[in-house]
Amino acid sequence: MTEVAPSQGTDRGMRPAFPIMGAVFLSFMVIGMALPVLPLHVHDVLGFGPFVVGLVAGFQFVAALVSRLWAGRLADSYGPKHAVVLGLMAAIASGFFYLLSLAVVARPLLSVLLLLVGRTLMGGA
Repeated sequence: MTEVAPSQGTDRGMRPAFPIMGAVFLSFMVIGMALPVLPLHVHDVLGFGPFVVGLVAGFQFVAALVSRLWAGRLADSYGPKHAVVLGLMAAIASGFFYLLSLAVVARPLLSVLLLLVGRTLMGGA
């Protein structure tokens, strides 16, 4: 039997996983960045109680559970790259809704509704 040298490409190790690990790391970092400040913003700045704070904080995770079947079917049908690109576009749109909610902070109900839309998009992303 002849051995194939690792330099010939048969033993690539962890290198192909690095872009995926980087994308997952950045995704969870973006999701986690909003969690500490969101309840404070909804309660202290917008003036809502604990129920609305919990609703806004948990809405993303409800949307994530609901969208998992659709996301899996999308990745199976069109490939993982297509699903990741759509997810990144939804995450960007979510950020715009977060910023838009800050622009209308003088209208707390509208600001919370925009946050809910942003959280829904982030959950689907």
